[in-house]
Amino acid sequence: EGKGSDTFEFMLAVAGLLVLRPSALVSRPTVPYPRVWNHPFCVAEAVALDESAVQAAVGRVEPTKDPAEGILLASIAALITIFELTGPVCISLVAIALAAVVDAGTREAVTMQLGLGEVTAAEKLAAVWVASEAAFYLVQTAIASQASDRHSPFTGVAQWSPGRRRELWRRLLATQPAAEYLSSWLYREPSFPTPATLLLGWSGVPGFPSPRAAAAAAARSFRGVGWEEITEGDAYEWGARALFAAPSLAALTPAQEEELRALTSELEQAAGKALAAGGPTPGVKSMCAQMDRLQWSSRPLLYYALSDGLVQAAYAAPKMRSLGYTRRRTGELGYYYRRGRGAAAEPASSAEARGGERGAPSAADAFVFVHGIGVGPAVYADVLERMVCDDTPVVAVGDATTAGGLAGAGAPLHHPPRCGQVETDAISQKLFPAAALSPDRFAQLLDRALAELGVERAVICGHSYGPSPLLFGPCRSRPPFPSAGELEAGTALVSYALNRDRHRRRPRLCGAVLLDPIATLLHHSTTTREFVYRPASGLADAIADYLFKKELWTSRAVSRSIVFHEASFFLEDCSARRPTLIAVSDDDAIVAPDAIAGRFGTWQSRLAGVQVLRMAGIGHGGWIEDDPAQGDRLP
Repeated sequence: EGKGSDTFEFMLAVAGLLVLRPSALVSRPTVPYPRVWNHPFCVAEAVALDESAVQAAVGRVEPTKDPAEGILLASIAALITIFELTGPVCISLVAIALAAVVDAGTREAVTMQLGLGEVTAAEKLAAVWVASEAAFYLVQTAIASQASDRHSPFTGVAQWSPGRRRELWRRLLATQPAAEYLSSWLYREPSFPTPATLLLGWSGVPGFPSPRAAAAAAARSFRGVGWEEITEGDAYEWGARALFAAPSLAALTPAQEEELRALTSELEQAAGKALAAGGPTPGVKSMCAQMDRLQWSSRPLLYYALSDGLVQAAYAAPKMRSLGYTRRRTGELGYYYRRGRGAAAEPASSAEARGGERGAPSAADAFVFVHGIGVGPAVYADVLERMVCDDTPVVAVGDATTAGGLAGAGAPLHHPPRCGQVETDAISQKLFPAAALSPDRFAQLLDRALAELGVERAVICGHSYGPSPLLFGPCRSRPPFPSAGELEAGTALVSYALNRDRHRRRPRLCGAVLLDPIATLLHHSTTTREFVYRPASGLADAIADYLFKKELWTSRAVSRSIVFHEASFFLEDCSARRPTLIAVSDDDAIVAPDAIAGRFGTWQSRLAGVQVLRMAGIGHGGWIEDDPAQGDRLP
């Protein structure tokens, strides 16, 4: 409120960096702080611009801790450790049993040694479970190894022509400073603490990182390499992986190498300074999820019995049925469908006027929703009840503050809208999910499904990969449960569909809504760093990391099936004829809301039919919370 602003300006002038902390979170020191100004609501400390001073200042913050929350997090982390050990332990038990069989020599000796003659039904069941867990662990390991030995099946020069690559390259450089763009994708090797390591550190066991040390290490990890430290060799190695899906510069053809050198030259021109000459710098690596080994954590069959069995049977299916959804499938594409309430059959006059039959499905507008990571679309069902208007027949053009704005995208609705939810098995925590669809196949099946339903005009909406509120509640910035959803299925699949629909003679998708969308700036390093590479910063982060980021099928879908140059949403592809609403959460640590607003919140974007809605006070996916108070935050 302006109080103390003169003091702040003076402190900044003498020190260059001002650390502000809420007074309630500051542990009072035994010695006076240098250059400290106290206020009833905040404490300001001026420090020099060097890392050691910053870390020392930040280290004086002592967050208030809820003992019950800490115990809960520790218990979940301990359970995760047990889950991760289940497979190796079961393999060891099976190996011991097989060794006993080999050593026994005869059937009689085996029977005597193992006591098979006196085995109870419970013991037999336990033996079957141990063998099943061991076999499942081997299957997971084999699938992860196979996925790690090859790059994404949908990428490469066959699907990405030099002309398309150059066009996208110039688009990428237009959305971010060139030097920052390259620097942010490079890193030096960090450490990756396991949940068990973080649990021991939380317990105060010597030799393991404390919660503060783990958080500081995670914050420093994958933060880029300065332009002055990058050589031409570093840029070429990164470009070979990121732009050509090749393991290194040496794997490129002469024509590809020439193209890469030309692209790098454009990068230097855009940055206004040349890269240092020389080969790859030892210790400097680049993030490239499609090329690096798959990062995953094993989980037992028991886990999937809960996520794919109990949750789906006891929660998801009944939830969707209770709201009037029916399960349907078109080819490999599964989805839930619900007619607009009160629109069981349209009047005969309307049907005949359109050349249809009495009682046929209405060709009115529909709302198509693509969910993110979690347990499927049921998590979003309640919020869709508030987002999708089924009673208001007319929608105002460009109205992004009412449910009708989503349902109609600026056109009159003569029948209540219908709602369809696309279900993506690959990110729904299922035991053996269907493989992720290629961009062309997804767009083709979605168009066919809408045609089968008689939908001529639809608004499509997608949500970023995100954690399931069913388990943790809404995500709000970092504490207490940090957002696990950083890469997306929802907005990537929406981009696949939009990119192909705009080439139809009569486009079927008349509007789009992108919620927490990393597809808007997918080429920025923030999202990839947060979802794939960033180490866990504490117990809560480790839990979200295990449940959502490192689940095998989800990790495979993210790192091996998303085609970033197809999934990226660019302003150049937008048109006022198909309005687009981009809704971002202000506290989102994943999708960089300020960068999105800076790129898509301009007057040029408005002319292209793009509007940005910023939702204050919530983090990634926070709008999912079933709370009437959230209503004013919804698009």
